[in-house]
Amino acid sequence: MRRTTIGFVVTAAFVWHHACGQNRTVVDSLLQYLWTTNPDTSHVEIYLSLYYEFHRSNLDTAMVYARKGKSLAEELGYIRGLSASTYRLGTGYSNLRNFDLAENEFLQAVKYAELLRDNVELSSAYSGLAKVYFGKNEFDQAASAYLKALKLLSAANDRNSQARIFNELGILYKKQLQYEKALTYYEEALSIVRELNFLPGISSCLLNIGSVYIDLKDYQKALPYLTESLGIKIATGDRLGEGRCRLNIGNL
Repeated sequence: MRRTTIGFVVTAAFVWHHACGQNRTVVDSLLQYLWTTNPDTSHVEIYLSLYYEFHRSNLDTAMVYARKGKSLAEELGYIRGLSASTYRLGTGYSNLRNFDLAENEFLQAVKYAELLRDNVELSSAYSGLAKVYFGKNEFDQAASAYLKALKLLSAANDRNSQARIFNELGILYKKQLQYEKALTYYEEALSIVRELNFLPGISSCLLNIGSVYIDLKDYQKALPYLTESLGIKIATGDRLGEGRCRLNIGNL
């Protein structure tokens, strides 16, 4: 019997949830500020806020505002604004799967974050760059960028973001069928989210580890991870995740 897995490459649990639609009141307020004040660095921040308001509901509109923010930041010589706007443009192009443009923006984001000596922004830029390389199947470059981000996050003791990068590295090596490395990184992520008692992250890591054992046809090892993940899905009311867990356990 051929066994299939559903929904095992899980990253969303490591990202804060945002509302999908923009807040019209907030958008109107931001636009009003732009219309009634003279352009300065605050306008760059407003454009970036408008990007945020639209990036889930209308990415094309969001990108227009990010470009405006970058253009004004360049005109003003506002490095922090350039760092933020290039990162957002890189993220947008990556979501549009225009990886060449995304890579260019993230490389600029790295440069500006280095000028600022801002390790938080620099780690984000490297992480974004890694996702671009992953999308281009340039796996060695992706791993290198992730490890640079991880080093910065370790120095900052940002445990949640470290877990996210370990999880991404697990996905990267699973994609290459390097299962031992994938398991090592997934287990690192699991250890951190257990330490943080972050239930969605724990459930995601358990699913990812279970998926590796399924690929290895070691179903006895897969089952405890899937069963524990199912228990968390039930406890947290994640009905969609619960259904996926039950389906995958049923396929063992």
